Amino acid sequence: MLVSPDAAFEKVDIPAWDLFFPVAALCAAPVVQGEGLARLARGLLFASAALALAGMAGVPLATMNVRNIGIIGYVVLFPIAAVLLAIVWQRACARSAALCLPADRC
Repeated sequence: MLVSPDAAFEKVDIPAWDLFFPVAALCAAPVVQGEGLARLARGLLFASAALALAGMAGVPLATMNVRNIGIIGYVVLFPIAAVLLAIVWQRACARSAALCLPADRC
């Protein structure tokens, strides 16, 4: 029996966003050091991972309302964390050119 493309996509999509993404965010969060925006970004990475993992509960429950919790984690919180990290790293680069890669001189 052939599997429809939608079903095949879902088999890859669910673990990618609801399992591997939160594991990656959980690994990245402790690497972000500092106060202020860095601390906020770290908290948002932890929160986005937690929500994405919580959203996986919607799969066995077969309810999109629970899956939407996870979507908030990677569609709302993670992009905010990414913007904050870009600001933090840009500021760090401006303070110390030694923190920049040779191709990324400030």
